[in-house]
Amino acid sequence: LSSSALALLVSEENADCGFALTADTSSYEYSGLRILTKQGLPMSEEQLTRIEAMMPGGIQVPPKSHRSCGTITHDTAAQQRYLRMLQEKNPDPRKKTTIRVAVDCANGVLSEIAKPLLSAYGMEVLELNCRPDGTNINNDCGVMSVGDLLDCVKKYQCAAGFAFDGNGERCLAVDEHGKLLDGDRILAILTQDALKQKTLGKAGVAATVMTNHGFLRFAEKNGVAVHITEPMPRFVAERMREEGLSLGGERGGYLDFSGM
Repeated sequence: LSSSALALLVSEENADCGFALTADTSSYEYSGLRILTKQGLPMSEEQLTRIEAMMPGGIQVPPKSHRSCGTITHDTAAQQRYLRMLQEKNPDPRKKTTIRVAVDCANGVLSEIAKPLLSAYGMEVLELNCRPDGTNINNDCGVMSVGDLLDCVKKYQCAAGFAFDGNGERCLAVDEHGKLLDGDRILAILTQDALKQKTLGKAGVAATVMTNHGFLRFAEKNGVAVHITEPMPRFVAERMREEGLSLGGERGGYLDFSGM
């Protein structure tokens, strides 16, 4: 599961916390552990520091069986549950379209989700790098290498293309002319749409210190306040909670519109 899927399921199941084994945009050798709170949110710096302090330093921790420390249940239908949750966000069949799009799932967790989700709205979906084998995640594909996606969009005259990272957390887009749209441009598009739909709110949006000045000028021109954070997704999420924001993101393709 992606971290976003885990966040929804942790909250739905009233679990105490969630753990995601993820490499984000790195290869499989660099997978790490991400911990989510029972609300499905990234843990704060303070919480992570407290957990690290409880970990023994300089010694090997012996593995333990789940029989002595808890219960493990394998949810084989979790992917389908997540897919239904996403479809429920926009269930109106009148919004179906017949456009052709290309998706590069970086051989990651969205490989079984992207096509059925987009197909449900009538889109013709061309798949790239959707065959994970445990070692090919983020390997010259997805947001780290968009060359194949750019070629596919132009060759097959797609209306758009989308590249994800292996964890399904970041997304870059390609327009109908084969031009890459980074996270700042996508955030601007989402902000503009939210202004049109009057769903943005007066508080503004969250962005990072790496945000392009073009986005800042766009926001100023449209009277949108921008709350600047450190360049990590969890800082964006934290600032959104602190300021009551409904939209945030950063240049690398991390986008958060959980409040919309």
